[in-house]
Amino acid sequence: MNMRQLLESWQKTLEQDEFKLTAPDLISEVTVLQLGLPAEIAEFINSRLNKASREVKVKVGQMWKNTPIAQTMGSRAMDTISSDDLVRRTSDTLTDNFSTSLVSTMMEYARSQGAFDPENAGDPDFEKIADKASDKAGQMIRNFKELINRHSATGADFMKADKVANRFFKKGFNGTIPDDEYKVLHDSIYDEVVRIGVNWFEFKPIYIDLFNYLNDDPDGKHFKIIKNYDLLTKAGLKAHQELVGREDPEKVFHEYDDGYYWYDIGNTDCEIEAGKMLHCGTDPRATTMYSLRVPNKDPEVEFGRDHWVTVAYNEKTKTVHQIKGRDNGPPDKKHWKKIVDLLNHLGIEKMEEDGQHTPVRSKFFPFLDWLGSDESGLKMDFKRKAWDAIKEELMSWVNKFDDEEAYAGIVIGFRMEEDAEGVIRYFPLASFGAEWRGPILNEHGLKEIEKNPEKFALGTAIYLADNENYPYLPDSYSKIEKFYQHDDDAGVNPALGGRGATTGKQNYPYIRGKGYDAKLIVWTPIDTQKIVPNWALDGSAAIPGDRNDAESYVNFFLAMKRINRAYSLQRLKPAIKEAMQSANFAEGAVFLDIDQSLIHKELYTRGSIPDSSSPYRSWPTDWEFKVLRDDIWVAEIQASVPAFTLNTAALMDEHDLEPLEPHEIKPLFRTSVFGREFLKLMFEKATGKDRSRDIIPNQTFIEASTPGESRPYIFAIVWGMDITDETKDEVSKDFLKIVTKIDTKDEIVDIAEQAFVNIMKAREDTEGLDESVIKMWKRAIR
Repeated sequence: MNMRQLLESWQKTLEQDEFKLTAPDLISEVTVLQLGLPAEIAEFINSRLNKASREVKVKVGQMWKNTPIAQTMGSRAMDTISSDDLVRRTSDTLTDNFSTSLVSTMMEYARSQGAFDPENAGDPDFEKIADKASDKAGQMIRNFKELINRHSATGADFMKADKVANRFFKKGFNGTIPDDEYKVLHDSIYDEVVRIGVNWFEFKPIYIDLFNYLNDDPDGKHFKIIKNYDLLTKAGLKAHQELVGREDPEKVFHEYDDGYYWYDIGNTDCEIEAGKMLHCGTDPRATTMYSLRVPNKDPEVEFGRDHWVTVAYNEKTKTVHQIKGRDNGPPDKKHWKKIVDLLNHLGIEKMEEDGQHTPVRSKFFPFLDWLGSDESGLKMDFKRKAWDAIKEELMSWVNKFDDEEAYAGIVIGFRMEEDAEGVIRYFPLASFGAEWRGPILNEHGLKEIEKNPEKFALGTAIYLADNENYPYLPDSYSKIEKFYQHDDDAGVNPALGGRGATTGKQNYPYIRGKGYDAKLIVWTPIDTQKIVPNWALDGSAAIPGDRNDAESYVNFFLAMKRINRAYSLQRLKPAIKEAMQSANFAEGAVFLDIDQSLIHKELYTRGSIPDSSSPYRSWPTDWEFKVLRDDIWVAEIQASVPAFTLNTAALMDEHDLEPLEPHEIKPLFRTSVFGREFLKLMFEKATGKDRSRDIIPNQTFIEASTPGESRPYIFAIVWGMDITDETKDEVSKDFLKIVTKIDTKDEIVDIAEQAFVNIMKAREDTEGLDESVIKMWKRAIR
């Protein structure tokens, strides 16, 4: 690309009012170099897509214009800076530079019109000049900021903002031309953004995939697939999916005359299979997965094929772990013969598919029954005499326990497994369920158990795990969590037996019955290893075996009988009830959002703690308290001063302070500067004592913002503290004293103004605006 073409492309960028091509005849004629794109972007697209057609290049250029600039910026050299942060800094710097140049130029214009001449003071005509100029400048700044907004600005917006800025640098404000330094800075930032954009194209994987995908497209099929996308990110994602979804011809395992074929995925975790089949696409027990597929000529179908069945297979143990249709359902009946064909070819010796993970398990049974019938032709013996004999023996002990023991809340069960050598092992499992007659749950508890039983159950179990009254729960939270979330059903899972073996939702707390006979049931797991530490290793049998029975289960049976009798669950009920009361679920718990979650008694020094009939205490009128929740648990309370405003221009004028530009003032409103001084003065006002500590608590926050560009010396302030269980240090206690003593917003604003004045007086002299500038802005913010 020669210099003339570069200049022509750049000239189009400056001259074009709209940055989107819509006329079909224009699209059919232009090249990517004539779209008005930044020259480096246009040249990169043109050279990178060297094997693609003109239409492809133009389409990519148009997508760049439509794509948010935040999604096209980044750099390998900026790994510690997120692209969002990079865009924020860029847009803020461009806006600040444009605003500063516009304000200074506007003031120069107003001054040239006599607006600040002492002889014209008080003349309404000259005041109108200043006011009109101020309003126009504010509107121009707002328009520019809207274009360059970091959350929504597209490539076209970015180009248009550059055009707006250059038009201003050329024509100025009502004929008054800004200093050249502003244009130099603007051009420097703009060029840097373009350079970063090119860099992002070169190294961002999603764009690398897009360019590779469009370059390798001799028939134009790839272009047809992405031509309806408006954004580079969406087109890049589609290209990535298409590329990773390509098949290796060497992995086609078997083809049928009707077009179907078995494909050996080659691993046990496949994102493509998961997306096409609407299941997890993984099984770590397998060594590979097979997928039944068929081509589809519809261009809208992803990868140009349909997937119908996924088989998870372990070639070392000759075991099939899963055979799933779409959405984890049973395979379509028309594919059953092809499945058997695959299984016979693999020579499987063991089948573990039993409908696990499927939404409706019973729908799997016809398929499983057919596999075990003579009709299927599957060359595998489904009868497992040793397994069945051991399970039958174990169940006899479980039933014996249920028949002989008076129910004290404990139920027992077992889990079985078979290893690669054919050794069957069985492990004891048990759970207890504490129950009460009557309506123990309060209204809040009833609502929470109905809304989220998992959270309710976990909260109760975790409390008990830390409670000395019940030493038999698992040590870690993860074990308890798994107990409630891993849903095994002993009724359909051949590896489980007995009520004590079940986990998942059937163990969540629930209410049984209505009225006076209603019972609350809370289930929690028992760690059998703590009860009979050496038992589990003793429960095994070989096939064929020197042990073909389950007599060792007697040890567990006898141990659980002792536990059931010695540790009546009556002694555990108070612990569970206390757990629920502490979370405001049970009767007798006072449901107070704030009082229940704060330890700090200092908060109660004003007024009395409310009784159970009053949910909140009387807080000082001008403090705002927001209770932040994590589902049902109170996470923290945020106490803050309602937003107030400071007129910093008026304060500088009133106290004869050295004036500062607005962008120099805003950094002063940091927690470590303004927050420190504000906390000190607030404490002294609240307690009448000097605060010698110069420390800011970690939980303190301050937010400062300028409401409008035409009033840059007005700052809105929000100041407060996040109160959590960790808010215990001395500085935090100072804050709590402030909360209970400072009552009115007027007092807070007076203290904030004094804090600002103190900070300004403590600063070193800094060159700022002259007197006329301060008065100008005071007129604008009245």
